[in-house]
Amino acid sequence: MGKKPTYEELEHKVEELEKEAVKRKLAEEALREGEEKFRTVSEESPNMIFINKRGKIVYVNKVCEEITGYKREEYYAPDFEFLCLIAPESIDKIRSAFKRHMDGKEVEPYEYTLVNKEGKRIEAIITTKLMNYEGERSILGIVTDISERKRVGQALRKSEESYRYLVENANDIIYKMDQTGHFTFFNPIAVKTTEYPPEYLFGRHFLDLIRPDSRKHAEKFYKSQFKERIPSTYYEFPIITKSGKEIWLGQHVQLILENGHIVGFHAVARDITERRRAEEKLRQSKELFEKTFLAQRDAIFILNSEVPPRITDCNPAAAKIFGYSRQEMLGRTTPFLHLNEGSLKKFQEYVYPAIEDQGYCYLPEFQMKQKDGTIFSTEHSLAPLIDEQGQRIGWVSVVHDITDRKLAEEALRKSEERYVLATKAARVGVWDWNVQTNEFHLDENVKEILGYSDAEIPNNLEVWSGYVHA
Repeated sequence: MGKKPTYEELEHKVEELEKEAVKRKLAEEALREGEEKFRTVSEESPNMIFINKRGKIVYVNKVCEEITGYKREEYYAPDFEFLCLIAPESIDKIRSAFKRHMDGKEVEPYEYTLVNKEGKRIEAIITTKLMNYEGERSILGIVTDISERKRVGQALRKSEESYRYLVENANDIIYKMDQTGHFTFFNPIAVKTTEYPPEYLFGRHFLDLIRPDSRKHAEKFYKSQFKERIPSTYYEFPIITKSGKEIWLGQHVQLILENGHIVGFHAVARDITERRRAEEKLRQSKELFEKTFLAQRDAIFILNSEVPPRITDCNPAAAKIFGYSRQEMLGRTTPFLHLNEGSLKKFQEYVYPAIEDQGYCYLPEFQMKQKDGTIFSTEHSLAPLIDEQGQRIGWVSVVHDITDRKLAEEALRKSEERYVLATKAARVGVWDWNVQTNEFHLDENVKEILGYSDAEIPNNLEVWSGYVHA
């Protein structure tokens, strides 16, 4: 029988047991607080979090329930097989990772595919760590749903492929420059249009391609865009190709920004040479029309397509002929230029059928009225203005003042009357001979003097000469 402990020894032993109990209680409290903190963080996490011990799920957070569709009690059931959550093509990857952990090795995060209770596939990335749970080696897993990220990634990849296809096959020139204006990218059409090979273009300054006399203005324009940080601009300029051909480009340029700093330019340019040529021809044509319009001595009126039409323009001759200022006539309908309502109606009755029949109207003589009430004779032409779609958009009216011609015709008529009277009084006959046709004509005085009737006069000079010189 051993030695009986002393009171002091018993007292010391009790103190040690009490200290051990306090330590154990503190450890238990610390463990409980740690578990509570873990569960609090886990339940608030946007990721799925689980603990796997010996191939069985012993903890899942609420996100696992929400995403997979399985309840906690299903996860914790003894017959629950966690591999039912894994897509067939990812099972080998999961088993391999599980084995590495069981061998005490770490596993890098990896992607795999989950299948929820309804069969929906979920793309995920999993991070796992070895831990001691309830005294045994266990695996802590954090799973992030990356389905949306992968979908966006795939969409972005397809978008980039589509963009690349469009850029490579576009009919427009597409290129990029750094902040100093040197080419960093260009598509095939840029090579084709400029006729320069890629190795020549890459790294070259864009001003080198612009026609020399236009470089200064282009440089000023794009420096302004850079300094004023104008997001997008449009500019037209001529370039000179390798063969010396001039091509006009219409170009949209956008700033490329990174962290608020301009790092380059993105440009889309289109060959507008034909348009520029057409515009130049149109300008020249317009200039010619304006000069003709202003210099024409006949009155010219441009009318719109309203009913009745209104005057939208007229030349200086119109103001001079009719006596109104240009401003007095613009915007008015045309009755004030006609004698009266009856005259206007007569004009309209002739004009519209003529337009329908032959596409224009010509009146060799028509009376009109000036501002002071003077009535004068005119020669009038009217034609519709037709647009590219074949629609009538107005009228052009040309009025020629024939007053002088009418006076000359009247003077000639009177002169001829006086001549006839004079020759008849003096018994002077007149005849004429057409040397080309050998035909001749006798006036009435000759017939009366010689006593021949119309039936007796031959239409031949030789025969007639035999009559009068026999």
